[in-house]
Amino acid sequence: MRAFFFLVAASLVAFAPACSSSNNNSSVVPGDDRTCPSAGDNCQACCMDNHPNGANVFVRALATCECSGSGLCGTACQEICADPNSITADTQISEDCWICLGNLNNDPCANVTLTACQANSDCASMGTNCIANCPD
Repeated sequence: MRAFFFLVAASLVAFAPACSSSNNNSSVVPGDDRTCPSAGDNCQACCMDNHPNGANVFVRALATCECSGSGLCGTACQEICADPNSITADTQISEDCWICLGNLNNDPCANVTLTACQANSDCASMGTNCIANCPD
């Protein structure tokens, strides 16, 4: 089982240009997106910690779309379909669901989810002001 929030980061990175610098300095200041890149591999988690409402908007939009039958992962992600509006970025998902949702490139829910994220100021900020600056 993996936390849904790691998928959020991977998905948002696919939609936002990532910074190629790699800085593993751990001088992260909670709530300050500008310091998240210094978390290195934990940058995306830092961004989601700074934007919990935005992270939840993203995962709920993705789960709602997938579970409605519009996406490709409804079968693999049955554990989140019981109540997609109650999941959070910390919800644990199965390996099969993780693998399916990890490849949103050909999934119709990718654009639906991105649109929902962009319509929410915290989610949009998480993607463009924080995750986009995380090292590859």
